[in-house]
Amino acid sequence: MTTAAEKRYMGAVASIPCVACGAEGVHVHHMRFGAGMGQKNSPFLTIALCPGCHQGELSIHSSKKQFEAIFGNELHLLAKTIEGVFNA
Repeated sequence: MTTAAEKRYMGAVASIPCVACGAEGVHVHHMRFGAGMGQKNSPFLTIALCPGCHQGELSIHSSKKQFEAIFGNELHLLAKTIEGVFNA
């Protein structure tokens, strides 16, 4: 069950531009780092990614190594998301 605070935070994440390419209209990507198979991390471990960077041809889901070589790994993108939320 998602708490009110978690919902507010994910709403804030969804309101900032993509932390990879800067596009507006983002998805909230749940980090896979440290999560077991089929499990999602905490809603506070989410990254602001546009649809292309989230699930497109060159995205964190379809070509993770290439994506991370260009835009940084999930921890780097999480830090950029937190910064974006607090500077919004």
